[in-house]
Order: sequence, then structure tokens, then C-alpha cells
Amino acid sequence: MKISTTPVRSARPTGQAGIYGIFRGLKFEPDEEIGHKVPFRSLRLSAKVSFFRYWFPLIIYCILIFLQSSFPSIESVPELPYSDKLLHFFAYAVLGALFLRAYKTLRVRNNIKLLIILSILSSSLYGISDEIHQYFVPSRSAEWMDIVADLLGSVFGVFICRYISGRFTDKRFKFID
Repeated sequence: MKISTTPVRSARPTGQAGIYGIFRGLKFEPDEEIGHKVPFRSLRLSAKVSFFRYWFPLIIYCILIFLQSSFPSIESVPELPYSDKLLHFFAYAVLGALFLRAYKTLRVRNNIKLLIILSILSSSLYGISDEIHQYFVPSRSAEWMDIVADLLGSVFGVFICRYISGRFTDKRFKFID
């Protein structure tokens, strides 16, 4: 796939609105691997898209975890043993996967071992900070087993995300991140 750095002139003048304004700045070049033309956008636009596609979901999810742990826990009638640990496990599995997705946009994206370590470490440290935060919230408590569930969930989420993204590295699936 070839990336062009030459500017592209629009068919319409710059100030006009319409459908052509949406496609201004796109340049179509043939891709030998998949055999059809692929659009390329400017680097500035792709940085914004990258932020909203990879980092924004991570930030929103971290905020949701923080807000959920700021309120007193809801008592449920049919209490299953260790159900709160399963919730911690799966919540931090999602967080670990989101960290891995976001870190793939950094310059170290080719060093997969570093990405895995950073993702697990970031997700686990957020889990530890969340437990410290819960210690100071009335009617909440911090537990060591929650930290263990957060750590194990982070590891699980990162490796599942890595496994799933590794399955789609085939040439047929080049368009999948």
C-alpha cells in the first residue's frame, strides 16, 4: 500500500460545501495486495480519528469505572458467591483490551511484548488505584482479592485481544485493525 505525501486539489473551490467538501483531501491509489483503490487522508485527520477510535473509548471506560466505584455498592437479593470478583475480572479484562488497542497507536506498536506488558501494567495499576479510591468511599471497602481479580482480568483481556487481533492478520482481512 502506497502513501502519498503530495497535496491533492479538490474538484471544487475550497469554500464550497456539499458532498465534495467531505471528500476533499482524499487521494485514491491502487493497493496491489487487495486489488482496488484505497483512500488516504491527511495525517492531521488520521490523528483525530485515531484518538476518537482508540483512546476515547479507553478514557470513557476509565471514567465509568471511577464513577461506579464512587457510589455505595448495590446490594442484590440473590447473592452468588464471588460474583463481585467475576465482575472485577471481566471489567478489567475489557480495560486491558482497551489499553492494548490504544497502545497500538504509539510508536512502540511493533514491539508486541512491550505493548502487552504496558497494557497489563496500566490496567492493573488502574485497578489498584480504584481499590484505594474505594477505601475512602463510605460503605465501600478495598479487598486484596479484588486486586487479584483485576490483575487476572487484565492479563486475560490483553491476551484474548491479542489472540483475536492475531487471527485477522491474514491478507484477506487487512482492513481490520
